[in-house]
This record gives sequence, structure tokens and C-alpha cells, in this order.
Amino acid sequence: MRRRGFTVTELLVVVGVITLLMGLLLGGLLRARGAGRNTKQLSDARQLFTAWTMYSGQSGDACMPGYMSEDVQKAWKLKYRSNITANGQSNTLDRVVTQTYPWRLMPYLDYSWEAMMGYRPSSDDGNANYALTAEPIGNPTGTVIPTALQPLVSNASLNGRAAALQPGFGYNAYYLGGWWNMNTAAEPVPEPAFNQVYPTANVAKAMGRDVSKTMDVITRKVSNVRRPEQMVAFSASSILTTQTKGYSKPDPDAAGAAWCCPTFLGTTAIWKTGFSGGGSITLTVSQAVPLSRYSNEIGTVFVDGNTSLVNYGQLADMRSWINLPELPNAQNDEAVHTGKP
Repeated sequence: MRRRGFTVTELLVVVGVITLLMGLLLGGLLRARGAGRNTKQLSDARQLFTAWTMYSGQSGDACMPGYMSEDVQKAWKLKYRSNITANGQSNTLDRVVTQTYPWRLMPYLDYSWEAMMGYRPSSDDGNANYALTAEPIGNPTGTVIPTALQPLVSNASLNGRAAALQPGFGYNAYYLGGWWNMNTAAEPVPEPAFNQVYPTANVAKAMGRDVSKTMDVITRKVSNVRRPEQMVAFSASSILTTQTKGYSKPDPDAAGAAWCCPTFLGTTAIWKTGFSGGGSITLTVSQAVPLSRYSNEIGTVFVDGNTSLVNYGQLADMRSWINLPELPNAQNDEAVHTGKP
């Protein structure tokens, strides 16, 4: 009599087919999830760009400063407010909090937590009131926070500190609007980093410039950007460390940063692309650099308003950060000027 049932081989074949199908399905679901997150990320970037444009429109075409020290804000008599009075106290924000850009743009975003901090889940309804009590995300061991911004990590009483330190996108702060401190003159006045710089020897030779004459690398007016489709306004960013040799795996949970650095700041090398080209980077110093959050590409918005996903290789081009579209291809990924922030 013939026995009913499956042989071991048949069972293994069936299990193998089911496993393969599940793998294909899971892979498709993960890709769909990543694509959805990237779409949301670019939507947030677009809102941020719109707020940045409105800020400029109400400031005589001026580019929003990327950083202003407490003393610079005092010299310019600047004060910024949140949209809530906490515990009956004034809603004027501490100047430590408003050194970075987020609270300058919050009024143009209707104080939307979602638009500024969309990568970070919250139990709030999307209003930035939540940012008044939210803790900044812990950074990896070895992360170096600039001294002036360390109170944003250590002082839990500072309203708005999470949004100020860890927004979803970093601003092209050094070269678009400028990184402002008081200078060291007998009577100090506000001055941006890289205010008086000189071209490197290679750049001077390639561009026919005089190496002994200063060059302007800070864009102060939006209308002065000569290739707005190429110049970065905001990019997904995080403060990464030199402890890992190369970064290539997307990190959806990484803390954001309020600024983003190109491959060089002056003559200081910050990061470079890995051996695989534009798919990974290696850091020379701990800094805020472009971050691939949901895929192997970085959510970026350019000065012309275009939002797109780009790779590290594209952002290694210094013409994406400094308003020098005539910089030759041979010098596009090296130090452009002398001078340190």
C-alpha cells in the first residue's frame, strides 16, 4: 500500500521556497519603509527651506547667520522667544540656546516640532512646546561638542535646548551666513570666521588669483549665490567621531546637528570619502558632518530650493559649500583657503 506524506527532501524544498519568498517580501517592505522615511525627510527639508527663504525676505535678502555667540547677540541686541510661557516665566530664550539657527526659524515654521525635529519621534502633537522639556539624544562616546554649546547638553533647565542642538538638518553655517564671534580687537565687534582669508597656492594658481590678496568665501546675501542649484543650504547632519574608520551604514536614530561641515574648514581636513567612492566617509576630526539617515544617501536642500538625496561623493565637492563655482575640478575636493575658525 502506498504511504501518504512528504519526503524530507520535499519538505526542505518547501521550507526553502517559503524562506526565499519571505526574504523577498521583507526586503521589499524594508525598502518601502526607507523610501517613505526619505520622502518625509525631504518634505521636512522643504519646509525648512521655505522658512529660511521667509527669514531672508524679511531681512533684506541677508542669509541667516549659522551661529552667533552670546556676546554677538548682545552686541546686536537680539532676543528670541519660544511660543510658550513655561511655569509662568518669560518665554525669552536663553542666549546659549539661540546661538544656533533653529529658534531663528521656528516662528516661520509655526513652531512645528515635526518640521524641525521630524527624525525624532515625540509623544507631543507636533508643537514645539515639547522641545522645551525634551532631552537631547545622547551622543556616542568620543563626541566633541563645542564649548559654547556644552550647556545645551548639561543644563536641563534651558528651554528649547534639544531643538537648538539637534535639529534634523545641519545648516551650511560657516560659508552661508557665517559663524559669528566677537573679534579680538581692542574694542571687539562681531566678525564671522573666515572673514579675511587667502587662497591656497593650488587654488590661486588654478584660478589665476594672487595668493597674497584676500578672497571672500562667506555668502551674506542669498541673491549673491551664483550657482544656487549646487550650493548646499541644509543637509542631514550629525556630530560623528573619529573612533570609527568609515561610516557607510544608515543611522536613523543618530542625533541631529545644527550645522554641517564640508570636507575642509580652511586648511583643516574634516572628512573624506572612503575607498568605495561616495558611499562612505572617514573623519579626520570629530565634527558635524553629512549623515545618511535612512538610506545610503543624504537628505539635502540646495539654495535654489531643490530637495534631493545625494551621496558623500557629491558633497565632497567644495563648490557645494563655498560660493566659488569657477573652482576647477582638480581643486574641488581640497582646501580652498587658509584661515581657521
